[in-house]
Amino acid sequence: MNNPLMFNDPSGEFWEAGALLTAVAIAIQGTLVGTIVAAGMYILKSLVNNTWSWGGFARSLLIGAITGAATGGLTGGMSASGFNGAVIVGSMNGAIAGGVYALFNKENFFTGMYRGAVMGAAIGGITGLISSTFQYFSNKKPTLTTLGDLKNQGYDLTTIGEDYTSTLQVRSDFDNLVGDYEVSTSNINNEMKLASNADLNAYNYNFNSNGHIQSNDIRDTGYILGFNVGKSRSWLSNLFNENLGSITYISPTLGRYSDGVKKAVMGHEYIHGYHRYIGLAVKYSQKAFHTYTEASAHQFSLGVSTIFGDSWYQQSELGMFLNYGGKFPSAFDWKPALYKISNLKLFK
Repeated sequence: MNNPLMFNDPSGEFWEAGALLTAVAIAIQGTLVGTIVAAGMYILKSLVNNTWSWGGFARSLLIGAITGAATGGLTGGMSASGFNGAVIVGSMNGAIAGGVYALFNKENFFTGMYRGAVMGAAIGGITGLISSTFQYFSNKKPTLTTLGDLKNQGYDLTTIGEDYTSTLQVRSDFDNLVGDYEVSTSNINNEMKLASNADLNAYNYNFNSNGHIQSNDIRDTGYILGFNVGKSRSWLSNLFNENLGSITYISPTLGRYSDGVKKAVMGHEYIHGYHRYIGLAVKYSQKAFHTYTEASAHQFSLGVSTIFGDSWYQQSELGMFLNYGGKFPSAFDWKPALYKISNLKLFK
């Protein structure tokens, strides 16, 4: 039953029948279209000229049916692809329709064909141009940048929910969200790294069960997403009174958060580094420095979270700003720190 040789057509009769049916179907389709168009044309014409009559309407339907059948039967199988094809087929349809219309109205047949051909060519050209334009944009495919291309360009491809896995990702996000990493951190003698267990142990921190950095200060309400520490000064740097440097450690879990939160955290830690750079950690006691620099940085983070609509983080930052006293000396103002950031992007 599934042998394809059982369905061959040695005589060609089925092919001829199929071709005939196709031609009939095209003619019928042309008849219907011609009738509908003619009906619409007559109704519009009669409404404008106030010349309605049932006889005229019937006559218009007959002209439309004959014209539609003729144009469908003669040109329905022709290809109208492209602008030139649409003009040619349009002119032929118009010539046939114009000639038939002229005969029914007792006008010169060839004049009717000529007028119809010109109008058909124009309509065919317009529809062909529209069709070609639509086809061009439908088939036009944009040049896509692949994930591999972005990785080769150094972009961090972690999405919300994915932890950072390397310092390169942290610095890449700084580049994309805060400002030029190399220049900005060099301006305050700072470097930013992804925090590891060894780093946390060296400063009496640890990761909690959710992967966040567990805070030792109750004012931080449980955990932090980064911290900044001063670099050890050598006797040589003391001798030449060099500005103090710092290291910022970023929690891997910061990669889970939105760009707005990343901006707030990285900018927050940059402010701590700036305060160390200008010597405030030396001028103030450790307790006072920690309180004032945190109050200042949390005020900054509160503003950023408000701008980017991270409401939960905004509430958290407001609470911690108040926990650290809600005020700080003018020496700890965070705004001068932003002038050290090259190509500032924090508020964009």
